[in-house]
Amino acid sequence: MTQYFYVKNLERFQHYKNRNPKWIKLYNSLLDDYDFLSLSDEGRFHLMGIWLLASRAKNRLPWDEEWLSARISAKSRIQLSTLKSLGFIDTYDDASKCSTNASLEKRESREEKKEHVRKKDLFLIFWEAYPKKRSKQDALKAFNSIKPDEVLLGRMLEAISAAKVSEQWLEHGGRFVPHPATWLRRGCWEDELTCKLATPPPPKRPDMQRLPPQDEVSEAQHLENKKQMRKLMDGLKIGNLSS
Repeated sequence: MTQYFYVKNLERFQHYKNRNPKWIKLYNSLLDDYDFLSLSDEGRFHLMGIWLLASRAKNRLPWDEEWLSARISAKSRIQLSTLKSLGFIDTYDDASKCSTNASLEKRESREEKKEHVRKKDLFLIFWEAYPKKRSKQDALKAFNSIKPDEVLLGRMLEAISAAKVSEQWLEHGGRFVPHPATWLRRGCWEDELTCKLATPPPPKRPDMQRLPPQDEVSEAQHLENKKQMRKLMDGLKIGNLSS
């Protein structure tokens, strides 16, 4: 029957809570670890390779030195007994340890679900505050890539509130407000926008009949006066002839 072993305190090296991570943590304090330094150069390389394999295999690896050596491309055989004696690894020698590991995985799964819900709630707060509702799924992807916490989200909301009354966002009825995903990817919450409020257009005045200029009024009045004088003179001439 195949025996399996696990890496002790793997969570110290495991960055991703889900399995098959892209990378693991490697602490500078290893240079002060007496047990780690007591290994040969090959032994230290073998141990780091086992850390990587364990992070991809739910921390359950077969006690098979030949197979492990091939997986990490080691030129020499891995000495699992040495690593166990120094406390870096241990075997699943009873059901209780397997059960403990399974319980830990379930707890991590619950924590992952809670974290997922929390991130979704934070995004919905951002989405509600952002004025342009475009490409929601693209915005969610950009938001999750940033992984903002409550503090950073607060800064984002403050930046959005300031941008809503800026010239850049009010110009042409908000035509130049970027899409939310673009705003997030460019880190626009760090931008310095013009704080001056855009001047609203003056209210429309009711239509009024166009009045002629003053010089036109005077000319019109002058012509009317001449017309009246002509009539008066004509009347005087007619009266003289009659007498």
